[in-house]
Amino acid sequence: MTELNAFWAATPSTYAQHPLHDLQRNFPETNCYIDVWIEILHGLALDPHAFLACAIPGDFEGDQWTFFKPSHVDLAELYGITVAELTIWLPVIEHVQTQLDQQRIPLVEVDAFFLPDTAGSDYRQGHAKTTIAIHRLDRAKNSIQYFHNAGFFNLQDDDFGGIFHLQAEALPERLPPFAEFIKLERVSRLSLSHLRALSLAQARRHFSMRPTENPLRKYGAHVSRHLEQWVVRDVATYHAYSFASIRQMGASFELLADYVRWLAGSPGGPAELAADSFQSIAAVAKMLILKLARVANSKRIADLSGNFDDMAASWDKGMAQLDLLLHG
Repeated sequence: MTELNAFWAATPSTYAQHPLHDLQRNFPETNCYIDVWIEILHGLALDPHAFLACAIPGDFEGDQWTFFKPSHVDLAELYGITVAELTIWLPVIEHVQTQLDQQRIPLVEVDAFFLPDTAGSDYRQGHAKTTIAIHRLDRAKNSIQYFHNAGFFNLQDDDFGGIFHLQAEALPERLPPFAEFIKLERVSRLSLSHLRALSLAQARRHFSMRPTENPLRKYGAHVSRHLEQWVVRDVATYHAYSFASIRQMGASFELLADYVRWLAGSPGGPAELAADSFQSIAAVAKMLILKLARVANSKRIADLSGNFDDMAASWDKGMAQLDLLLHG
């Protein structure tokens, strides 16, 4: 198919990221799994908005916000894409080569320490697992092209050896990474109306799984204790906490606002009211990240209760309007 040929011909130098990763957003990056799927679908000329109903049941999980991601069932229904777990019984690089030879896309957990696109955070500074989608592999040149976070990148030489554990020095025994592969043989490009209808059915399922208790109110009751736990630790703990909690929360509601507008297809009504409520949660979450940075630097705990009260009210309003949109 022409679109698939265009996908395989893509290069990092010419690739234009999806608007959901625009730098002007409150959260231009969300989590590695959501972000990589946005760009894979965009590269395949498929609309990633359709799978964002997965953000609806987001909840406070006691020590983090839900790490939201699309289910394999949702992806199959919307796009005809099949995702299967990749069983690692050979060196990872050999499995990657095998899947690419079949025009499949390997999704592999790697160490961000070796990913040049994380310069300024983890690259050559800290070790963190993250998922990349490998688009092309050149073993002769020790290089790959890969999707990660909000873009499409090159990696080579020492970094190539790092992510595939090919260093010459002796290495300790390692557990194999979690990996999947994406099968594209049955990719389907539905009309916008058909795609919205399928996505609406998924949204209703996800809505039925929403938290039974307002998750922002629940989170607000615990946030002071969280601050007491990490304020006595190093700044790295703040960054880890911020990513797992406030950033996931804010990013999920920003994407949910985009999703609701896309699903409605026109401004006004319950969709606009729901989207505005979810967008306001994202805006407060972005501000909270800055507040938490000041807490981390000053070691003085701030009172965030008012912010969480505001977000909790927005969640109640947004979910009520979303119910009207989904069920009439």
